Amino acid sequence: FKDKSSRFVLINNALAMHLGLEDPSAAINKTDFDFFQKSIADRSIREEKSVLTTGEPVSIEVEEQILNTGNKYSVLIKKYPFFNEKGEIIGTFGITRDITEKNRSIERENKMQKQIMEERDKAGRQKTQFFINFAHEVKTPLTLIKNYLEKYIKTVGMNEDLEIIKQNIDKLLWDMVNYLDAEKLTTRKIFYNHNQIVNFTKALENEITLFANFAEEINITITYDLEKKVIIKADPYAVDRIINNLIENSIKDTEPGGHIHITLNTS
Repeated sequence: FKDKSSRFVLINNALAMHLGLEDPSAAINKTDFDFFQKSIADRSIREEKSVLTTGEPVSIEVEEQILNTGNKYSVLIKKYPFFNEKGEIIGTFGITRDITEKNRSIERENKMQKQIMEERDKAGRQKTQFFINFAHEVKTPLTLIKNYLEKYIKTVGMNEDLEIIKQNIDKLLWDMVNYLDAEKLTTRKIFYNHNQIVNFTKALENEITLFANFAEEINITITYDLEKKVIIKADPYAVDRIINNLIENSIKDTEPGGHIHITLNTS
């Protein structure tokens, strides 16, 4: 209970404990400024003035109260006008419900749920990255198998079994490429992240090595002259696809007995 000047005239033991008082009478004639931080006390005074002026109760669904001691509480508050026997408003009284522990429990649960979701997302990203790496590593060998199959078909001719094999290898390659692209779009990444560092010389050497044996089988010679340690900023997947396509198309467009020379320099 408070008078019209918002001074305490009566409090119960629960509020006294909340305010850090051993004796409820210690609050008599004091105001919220004696117990709460100024912003909280100012708001409380405004609410009580509204009750005194309008005669209507005021409800505060959730309020964080900060005592001068630094302790924080979450409370539900309802303030009412206090009348004398003549029906005159002589002050206010309030009902406060401490929901601090309930809110802390909700916060702990939300934090736990957030942690579970983050761990689940992390596991999902790791799984996705595994399949991206797997698709990337399998794509080039599949390309070579496809090239050898096409060479074999040119030698012995197409038949029903070879057609089935070729169709499925083509499908696997198509699915691998689409998977790599789709995953980048699904995860909302930039389609190609060209801020990565790539050893272009090494990437080119690796692809040449993979295709060299196949080219030799169809009597095509591949030679190369690569500047050492050419470092570029580019997406490694994009670099791999460009090199792969260039060498593969060069082999396709070169007659048996032909020669392919690959040069890399920065001058």
